Amino acid sequence: MSKTQFRDVEYERWVSESQVGQLVGFVPQVVYWVHSTRGSDTNAGTLRASPLATIDAAIGKCVANDGNVIAVMPGHAESISSATSLVPDVAGITIIGMGNGRSKPVLTFDTAVTATIDIGAANIRMTNFVFIAGMDEITLAIDVNANDFELDQCTFDYGETTGWNFRTYIDVNSFDRANIHHNELYTEPATVGAECALDMVDALNTKFENNLIMGTWDTQVILGDTTVSTLISIHKNRIFQEDTDDNGCVELTVACTGLVTDNHLGSLDGGGVTALLDGGSCLLMGNWAADAIDEAGVTKQQVTAT
Repeated sequence: MSKTQFRDVEYERWVSESQVGQLVGFVPQVVYWVHSTRGSDTNAGTLRASPLATIDAAIGKCVANDGNVIAVMPGHAESISSATSLVPDVAGITIIGMGNGRSKPVLTFDTAVTATIDIGAANIRMTNFVFIAGMDEITLAIDVNANDFELDQCTFDYGETTGWNFRTYIDVNSFDRANIHHNELYTEPATVGAECALDMVDALNTKFENNLIMGTWDTQVILGDTTVSTLISIHKNRIFQEDTDDNGCVELTVACTGLVTDNHLGSLDGGGVTALLDGGSCLLMGNWAADAIDEAGVTKQQVTAT
């Protein structure tokens, strides 16, 4: 006599939400699952076995500031082909990529140079994704247009194709309390094309901390320009600037305030370590700089701030 196996859907949902809760640090109200090949946007998305196919479809199901989590499964791959392909515009959601290395979800920017991820609501976190430039001269990867955005554990890369790059990786313009930490940002080695990793304009309380940044940048790696950004923190970043045309690592407009601390800055420019860090009106503590290969770094305290 055969046995009929019954599936306890509510129990399965509870187990899945508990596991995701351990990763994000709180108990989610609802978890929506996403996988590009195993999913369909006609699914409810609340069961790991029946995921949605796109992140934007999951965002559309979320409720603002209600503890909703979107869990994007290992192996997910999605094309960001325009400024509307993926728009996180529901406040308070967490979008988490599952997996390690390149099994993390991969989001490839292609089709148009205007392809971007527009952060359109407050209190959003994105974590553990790989962002790939899928064509030349992508203008901007992450456009922060809301307060209290958090980005962490992500990798930006040029896709290992010559000439493909992001111009600006992250832009925070007139919004506050962005927290960008523990990411890796790469350009194509020894190839001009990328402009800056972070561009801040009128960005109160922005934190850019514990990031690894390596490549060739046409301007400065971290740029605070135009309208003043105040009470910012640039802390414990490791930066390797391959550009040899008088472009440094950090340049802040003269009235920017906050802390620039414990960063390790390297450049192949050879024009002197003073050119690597212009801290505006920030306090500078514990920063090290080197401007040539096989050279010991010196602390910023040993040279005159520009």
